[in-house]
Amino acid sequence: MAKFIIKSAKQTLTINKNMWQQVNQYVDHSSYYTNGQIETDGKIEGIENGFAIQQATYIICRVALNEALSPPIDWEEDFRESSQMWQERYEGTSLLLVSEEERLRSIDSIIAEMEASDTIPLVLYEKLYAASRYVLQSCSGTSIPNLQGIWTGTFEPAWSGDYTFDTNVELAIASFSRLGLFQELRAVFDRLKHYFADFQENAQRIYGCRGFFVPSHASTTAKHVQWNQEWPLITWTAGAAWLGHFYAEYADYTGDLNFLREDALPFWKQTILFYEDFLLKQEDALLFRPSYSPENGMGDNAAFDVAALKETLTNTIAAHLLLGEPVPGNYREMFEKLPMYAINEEGILKEWIDPKKEEHYNHRHFSQFYPLFESKEIQPDKNPELWQATEKAFDKKMEAWVTNKDSGNTSSHGRMHAAMCALALGRTSDLQRSLEEFIKNRAFYNSLISAHYNHQNVFNIDANGALPRIYQDAVLYPTEKEKVSLFQAVPDSLETGELRGVFLPGNIKVNTFSWNIKKRTFDLELIASRDTELEITLSPCFYVQKERTTLKLKKGKLKRIHFEGGYLNEEVVGKSPT
Repeated sequence: MAKFIIKSAKQTLTINKNMWQQVNQYVDHSSYYTNGQIETDGKIEGIENGFAIQQATYIICRVALNEALSPPIDWEEDFRESSQMWQERYEGTSLLLVSEEERLRSIDSIIAEMEASDTIPLVLYEKLYAASRYVLQSCSGTSIPNLQGIWTGTFEPAWSGDYTFDTNVELAIASFSRLGLFQELRAVFDRLKHYFADFQENAQRIYGCRGFFVPSHASTTAKHVQWNQEWPLITWTAGAAWLGHFYAEYADYTGDLNFLREDALPFWKQTILFYEDFLLKQEDALLFRPSYSPENGMGDNAAFDVAALKETLTNTIAAHLLLGEPVPGNYREMFEKLPMYAINEEGILKEWIDPKKEEHYNHRHFSQFYPLFESKEIQPDKNPELWQATEKAFDKKMEAWVTNKDSGNTSSHGRMHAAMCALALGRTSDLQRSLEEFIKNRAFYNSLISAHYNHQNVFNIDANGALPRIYQDAVLYPTEKEKVSLFQAVPDSLETGELRGVFLPGNIKVNTFSWNIKKRTFDLELIASRDTELEITLSPCFYVQKERTTLKLKKGKLKRIHFEGGYLNEEVVGKSPT
C-alpha cells in the first residue's frame, strides 16, 4: 500500500475523495493555496493528512498553486494545454552525445557502471544536460528559481528554500539565455520588481543611501534581515550589480531595445545611485568600506565588489550610447576612480585590494574571478598582466580547494564556478576535473537534480542551472559581443556531439551544431533575427588557413558553415525553418 502524506505545521487541509486543498500560511499571515488531484487505477482512500492507495500500477498527482476549487479546475484541459506547450519548448533544444540505444539506459545501470569502473559513462553527461533543462523549465516561468526549485519534500527545506542572491540564484539562471528561455528570464525580472521598494528601504535604513541594496536572501520579503556576526552579509553590497549582469545578458541575447531602455537602464541607475552615496571619496580612488567577499570576511575593496560595479557602469554607459542618450558625467568619473585590482608579490590576482587582508584560497566561492567568468573584463589580449595573475590565482584555488580532498568543505556551486573559470582560461583539464568532482562524488540525486554537497546531501538546483551553460560554452564560448570562440575547452565527454536549438548573443539561434574533434570537422547552422556579423575564432587544432573569420548573417536567413580539411565553407540555405 502506498501512502501519501500532506503535512504542514500551519495549514488548513481539506480532503475530498481523490482531491485536496491546502491553505498554507506564513508567519506574516500571507498565504497560498495548494490544490491537487490524484489519478490512479488502484484503490484510493482518504486518511488523516493524506491518501492511502492500494493495488496501483500507475499514480498521477496533479498540483495547482493559488487556485481555489470553485469553480472546479478542468484538470484534463489544463494538463493537455500545458504539457503540449511545455513539450514543444523542451524538445526545441537538445544535446546528443550517444546512440539512441545508450540513451534509453536506466539511471541505476549508469550509476552502477560509474561506481564499478570509476569512470563517468558518456551517457551520464547527456542525461545531466537533459535533466538540468527539465529542472529549469519546471521551476521557472512565473518567478525566480529558489534553492530547491519547486521540489522540497518538506516544509522545512535547507536555508528556508529562499532566493539566495550571493551565488545560488545567479547560477540557477546562468543558462537561461543560452537555452532561449527568455520568457523565464523575464519572469525573474518581473519578480524582482516586487522587491524594488524593499531594495530601496534596505539602502536607506542600513546605509542612509539612495538606490538599490539587494540582500543576500529574500523570500516573501527582500528586507535585509538575515545576517549575523558569523555571516556579516549586511556588508555585501554587490547583489544588485550581479543581478544587473543578467539584464545585460537578456538585452544582448534578444536585442530588445525597449527592455534595455525601460527595464535594464532603470535597474542599473538605481544600482549606481546606491554607490554614489555609499562609496567613500578619496584623492586617488573610491573606497568600498565596508566590503565583503563571499564568503571570506570583511575588509576594504573586495575585488568582487569592484568588478561587479565596473560591469554595471560599463553596461550603463554603453546602453546610453546605443540608445542615443547622453551619458551622465558622473558615471565616467566613477568608473575612472574605481580601485585597481591588486596583484601580490608572487604575481597572483588578489581577492582583496586591501593590503591588510591575507589571501585564503580554501573556500568554496570564486569571488575574485568575477571579472574572468562573468563580466569577462579580463582578457589575454587586453590586459595580459591581469590575465597571467588570474591564471596563477586559479592554480592556487584548484590546489587549495577543488582538488584538495582535505579541504573540509564541498559545494556544487563552487565546482560550477571552477568550471566556468576553466572555460574562460581555455583549460580543458581543469574543466574536466571540476565536473568530475561534482559527478563522481555523487553531488546529485538519482533524479539527476543536483545536491549542494557530496553524497546527495542537501537538495539544491543551482548546479543544474549552470550545467547547460558549461556544456555549451565548452564548444561555443561567447568571448565578447558578436564574438564566439569555437572549442574553447573541450573535455573528453564532448569530443563528438550535436547541439540543437541554443542561442548566442545578438539573438542568433544555433539551429544545429555538430562536431568531431578527432576528425577536425564541424557543421554549424545559424539563424539571425537581424542583419549582423559574427566573428568566430577556431581552436588551434582546427584552423589551417586562418584562426578567425567573420560571418555575415542576414535576417531570417539560414547560414550553414562546414569545416573539413582545414577549410571553412559558407552557404546561405534560404529562409529559416519554422
